[in-house]
Amino acid sequence: MTVAAVRKYKGHIIIASDSQISYGNAGKELSFSKILKFNGITFAYSGTCSVCSLLPLFFDNYKLSGFTQKDILIFLNEFDIWLRKKSNDSVKLLMQAIITNGNKIFRCYDFFIEEIKEYSAVGCGMFVALGALAIGATPVQAVEATIKHDIYCGGEIQQVRIDF
Repeated sequence: MTVAAVRKYKGHIIIASDSQISYGNAGKELSFSKILKFNGITFAYSGTCSVCSLLPLFFDNYKLSGFTQKDILIFLNEFDIWLRKKSNDSVKLLMQAIITNGNKIFRCYDFFIEEIKEYSAVGCGMFVALGALAIGATPVQAVEATIKHDIYCGGEIQQVRIDF
């Protein structure tokens, strides 16, 4: 369980997330990075431990052909096929994500993808974060509020700034 929040400003984008890993009924406060950078793309995600652990391996061998909804859908589909093949069909794509190239921002719910113009959040704490963002909070403040009010979010706050 997690929270990741994003806001687009003039000239830059800020993404923040918590770092707690939850599995079963246990929340473990580990410093697990939920924000990845690869080939000019920044990816903040929430999902099963299996999916999140395998994602960086897939990124090592993949490059998006462009940065449209269709390109991201193709990427997610190929990642799902790769996951199923690596796990003998025991792991499938169950993930929410914020993906940005520094100019455009997309929010993904498994295979549903939408472009974000101002701010957004994903993960089990997304509604607390969205409320905070709606009244002007920064992504870091939104994650702080979520950690305070959602037992499945916690740990250190991670932040990435992308200038464009």
